[in-house]
Amino acid sequence: MIKIRMNDREFEVEPGLTVIQAADRVGIYIPRFCYLEKLSPLGGCRMCLISLKGIGKLQTACTTPVREDMVVITESEEIRKARRAMLEFQLLNHPLDCFYCDKATECDLQNLTYEFGDIRRRHDFPRRKGIILYENPLIERNLERCVHCERCIRACKEIQGAHALSATRRGRRTEVREVPGGGECEHCGHCIDVCPVGANLDRLFTYGGRPAQMEKGKTICAYCGCGCTLTMNTRGGKIMRVRGGTDEGVNRGSLCARGRFGWGMVHHPDRLTRPRIKKQGKLVEVDWDEALLFTATRLQKIIKEKGGAAVGGLGSARASDEANYLFQRFMRRVIGSNHIDSSARLHYTAGLIGRLSLKTEAREAALEDVRNASKVLIIGADPVETNPILGLAVKKMLWKGGIAVLADPRITRTGRIATRHIRIRPGAEVPLILGLGLEILKEPSLFRFSREEVMRICGILSPEMDEILSVLTGPETQKSVVLMGRGVLQAPFGATAVSVLLRAAAKAGASYLFTMDHNNERGSCEMGALPDRLPGLVPLSERERFEKVWGDRIPAEPGLSAYDMLHAAKEGTLNALYIMGENPMFDFPDTKFVEEGLNSLQFLVVQDLFMTRTASMADVVLPAASFAEKSGTFTNLEGSVQSFAPLISPPGDAMPDSRIIVELSRKMGKGFPFKSLSEVRDEIHALVPVQGWKRKIPVDGMDLPYPGADVKWGPADDPEFPFLLLVNSSLYRNGSMSNLAAGLVRGQDKAGVFLNPLDAEELKIEEGDKIILTSRHGEIHAEAGLCHSLSRGTIQMPEGFVNAGPKGLLSHDLDPVTRTPMGRYVQAKIRKL
Repeated sequence: MIKIRMNDREFEVEPGLTVIQAADRVGIYIPRFCYLEKLSPLGGCRMCLISLKGIGKLQTACTTPVREDMVVITESEEIRKARRAMLEFQLLNHPLDCFYCDKATECDLQNLTYEFGDIRRRHDFPRRKGIILYENPLIERNLERCVHCERCIRACKEIQGAHALSATRRGRRTEVREVPGGGECEHCGHCIDVCPVGANLDRLFTYGGRPAQMEKGKTICAYCGCGCTLTMNTRGGKIMRVRGGTDEGVNRGSLCARGRFGWGMVHHPDRLTRPRIKKQGKLVEVDWDEALLFTATRLQKIIKEKGGAAVGGLGSARASDEANYLFQRFMRRVIGSNHIDSSARLHYTAGLIGRLSLKTEAREAALEDVRNASKVLIIGADPVETNPILGLAVKKMLWKGGIAVLADPRITRTGRIATRHIRIRPGAEVPLILGLGLEILKEPSLFRFSREEVMRICGILSPEMDEILSVLTGPETQKSVVLMGRGVLQAPFGATAVSVLLRAAAKAGASYLFTMDHNNERGSCEMGALPDRLPGLVPLSERERFEKVWGDRIPAEPGLSAYDMLHAAKEGTLNALYIMGENPMFDFPDTKFVEEGLNSLQFLVVQDLFMTRTASMADVVLPAASFAEKSGTFTNLEGSVQSFAPLISPPGDAMPDSRIIVELSRKMGKGFPFKSLSEVRDEIHALVPVQGWKRKIPVDGMDLPYPGADVKWGPADDPEFPFLLLVNSSLYRNGSMSNLAAGLVRGQDKAGVFLNPLDAEELKIEEGDKIILTSRHGEIHAEAGLCHSLSRGTIQMPEGFVNAGPKGLLSHDLDPVTRTPMGRYVQAKIRKL
């Protein structure tokens, strides 16, 4: 610590701070426009002028570092006169439209003008013309209000790494614009949050109300696995806008397009408001009592005739921890079935199985570890689009001088920012990891994956292999982080690869993290929404203590996974399915197979917010509350258990998932004793120990099989389907509900299929043409796009868009260990429509 004197008071502050930082820490306010703690200093607005003993001219507090025995004056007549002059210059051009500006009462210029009193106009310069730009579908840019602080430019560059904004022209004619040919706006909204005036505005909120008219509350984002803290402004029971807050939550105040602009589905007119029962082939609205009684009666009839094993359930990777806990308790205790799974089977279960197979726990990273890493190895993942705030952590690491090595066959946003993008062949992620394991662990079981063999399979050279290895074998490996995504987790022997890579990382002292598509994939698994694991990921063999708490026996045999349940439905051994918050007809690979399985059921119950494609096939549809309308906890990708509370009321008669399950249990004669959600949490905490901010999950050292010499890696040649389709994520979609968020539809309204221009020329296809894409599993219509970076014979498209979803083209071939569908690529053919 060093001693400084500020306004005749002595303080001790940290060395390396600027004067304005030191002043903020000791509670002395210095006015500012351009300064923001998380941005590099600019010293452009001159509002933070201060006086230093021994220096004749006033200095900018945001660029002046503190030093031992420094004497600072932050308030004097000279300083006040200079600041008043700066305000006068700002008001020469700034319009006096506070009475309808959305920033009113939150505007730094308005507040400082009020503080300094009457600011007289002594100059006769002509005002700037009132230019308002609507080129961005989600952000309004009012150039007349701009104070040229460049916060938005710096935030776009230094935090988001998008480089979409730039200052054009000079002097008082300076304009901040999105520059054609520059970076691409990712609609994160940082420019809205950091703007000290009303120059950058949320177009979904414009003229939505004054801050004093709105209530503020915090919740957790319900899209991807990052678990970002959202600050919601509501008015009259409606969400008006979403903001990131000030350095709050795992996201540190940052948001992606989905978090900031994806809330519109909450108020969509198609929300389900009353239960529905299928009568004479049509779903008709009924009251809750009739719907629950009908559901209970049908389920009891099937259980009586066929047994509990004839009923299956899909929990939800989007529902709360408490809802998933109650759901699996309902299935095991009330129904008497272990047939329980969720969409986490698609994206996370292989990683979980690989982790559980360890004999000693490997070190799991948090987002803060990624930000502070020296090197990051990313295999089969696109964190910038799948988990954008994790992507920001990687960008922060790069901004601080770190290195990111990406091994992935696709063209992705992560590939654009990576220090090195090594384009391995599709399906080569697992052999690459096993080869890394051989070089680091030297285990005999990996000898088949020699360096030469792995390079042949991956299509890479020795220097590229060295670059990948350097993350785990070079200096400072304790500051290295390994990120894995669906390229590994949806691959054959994915769990084995995870186990090997975690052991290799542990030996190197590095940490690991999985990308996760949905907000509560980890939580749903930890709450026991699995066919062979109880809450806390306890094996079924240790079910006795759960039976004592629940007061009933739990089936001893493991149940079926999601796709195995669909197979059983087609074979007639599974007669009923209860789906909570999942839409398999949209999210699961091989849509035709999923449809056949659901149509084979005698009874289907769907609990959701909308009449999804899956819900439209149901016999009973139960309307659920959204994340903004209920309380509970979500568990994010780093294991943080985060609570949220309701900010608005559900529409009509919709109810939270947890309450629906409790009410249904009572109708079935085995009612749960819970009177409140806090009692559910108490039971969870009694059964699942918590260590710090995450649950304590044991490892059990299970043996996993290694691939044999007969395994073929990557796609097989198919002359009838000559193109290889690769599937990637999108910043603007995450599940079917994101298609009902007006803001995300504005950001990107539809998806296209991208192909190499030479392939397009050969097929006589031009950009924007309608095409038909066909595989052995289905057919979709889409628009063609051109991408020079794609290899010939390779095509790529994002998932999640309702206009063209690749899931219908993919296979549902299952990994024999994890029962995960291996659907990240497929052979296809193209023809012009």
